[in-house]
Amino acid sequence: MVQQVLEDIYEFTIYSDIREQDLCTLEEITGFSEALARYGAQVLRAAAYPRTVNAHIGLKDGSAQTDTPPNPTPATNTYAAAASGPTSAPRPVPPAPHRAPSPAPRKRAARGGHRADTAPPVKGPPPTAQPPPRAPGNSHRRGRSASRVIVRYRDADILRGRTKPHSAVLLKSLNDALGGDWVAGIAYSRNDRLILHTKSPYSARELALQGGVLRPVIRSAFAFMDDPEPLFETDDPWSKIVVQRVPLPLLSDSTEHMEDKAQAFLADACSSNGFTPDVVRRMQFLCPKGKEEEYFSRSTAQAPQLVSVLLCLSDSRLANRLLRTGAFWQGSHCRVSLYRERRRTANG
Repeated sequence: MVQQVLEDIYEFTIYSDIREQDLCTLEEITGFSEALARYGAQVLRAAAYPRTVNAHIGLKDGSAQTDTPPNPTPATNTYAAAASGPTSAPRPVPPAPHRAPSPAPRKRAARGGHRADTAPPVKGPPPTAQPPPRAPGNSHRRGRSASRVIVRYRDADILRGRTKPHSAVLLKSLNDALGGDWVAGIAYSRNDRLILHTKSPYSARELALQGGVLRPVIRSAFAFMDDPEPLFETDDPWSKIVVQRVPLPLLSDSTEHMEDKAQAFLADACSSNGFTPDVVRRMQFLCPKGKEEEYFSRSTAQAPQLVSVLLCLSDSRLANRLLRTGAFWQGSHCRVSLYRERRRTANG
């Protein structure tokens, strides 16, 4: 009779969705034959829901349960009467076959090549581009056009406190000497240096080459007693570098003027490093103002005086080379660094 029940259940599973879902197979039902004989009526009612069979026979996740199964409900089916007879004690039920847990479903890739769990890129304006680093040299007078010529004398204070001629009178004298409208206007720097602004189509370099024509006009306009030689410099960007701890030269003539000493000192740097004096826009001893001549006089063969020197160069490539390799000056190899201006305090 039990075999008859098993065959009927198997035929029922063939025509149901339960077998396709692999929820109950013939081998598993055969292993529960003794339990089916005891709970025949419940098996028939639970055939369409095979997951409830394990609960009725005391199995859950393959391990025996100690709870008493619920009382069977009377059934009117003919198979219940056949299976209600006395049976022997049920044999141990083999554990259900262990099934490996199915892997977690993979997340489907979203369109555009991004994973679903990846936040899409934030749309918006690109980050502000960082400005390229400045070339070494600490350029001076950035942003000004090269349409000016600066008249520079060795004595930086030669025009300080001196009576200045009318700008229209000086402008006419300069253009008359040049034979055309070369100069558009004149101005003065904070250090009282004369500045000549060129007029198109003439450039600052072309005007600077006319120094021989401009020199006597300027001397007459400012009523100089002697005839100082000026430098006519274009307003190109400068590169400021500092040559560290340069030994001052030994002086053979103590009566020599300080300007001549400085020119001979600069000439040694030019010859030792392979550049011409015209690229040096300015040279300054980094010592207390007015102490330069004292430092020169104290420099001896046994105790040379060491002074750092500021050089303002119009050739940025030369400045870069000196920053990399250093400078030779008075027979000494000196370290070269960028010049950094001191910030002025609120009190001045």
